[in-house]
Amino acid sequence: MGEKISFSVSTFFNDEKNIKTLDALKETGMKLSNPDFVAAEEGRRPFDGLTFVITGILPKPRNEIEEMIRRLGGHTASSVSKKTDYVLVGENPGSKLLQARTLHVKTLAYEELIEMIAQYRKEARLF
Repeated sequence: MGEKISFSVSTFFNDEKNIKTLDALKETGMKLSNPDFVAAEEGRRPFDGLTFVITGILPKPRNEIEEMIRRLGGHTASSVSKKTDYVLVGENPGSKLLQARTLHVKTLAYEELIEMIAQYRKEARLF
């Protein structure tokens, strides 16, 4: 990338109007990502190989939480099975919570998920 292009990119991302527009697009459900950045991530991620199921109402939109889990190496499923590692439980959970208990699948509150991520970053020194 040359000087002119890098200046243009920097200017774009430092303009408050552009940031607000990007935030508004994200709120509509549009997924904004940089595949080159994701591909460049090195090393083990905290949720590599883990499957999460989400139930109930959470503090953030479900699509944002699912994206966060994917960026950290995990994947999400729509139903609980013996292969599910965690069920993320929000307010007013549905039948997925009962299913998790029946199958002895670990359950997490949103705050516990965030704490898992923080602990991983602390241990990996990824501040």
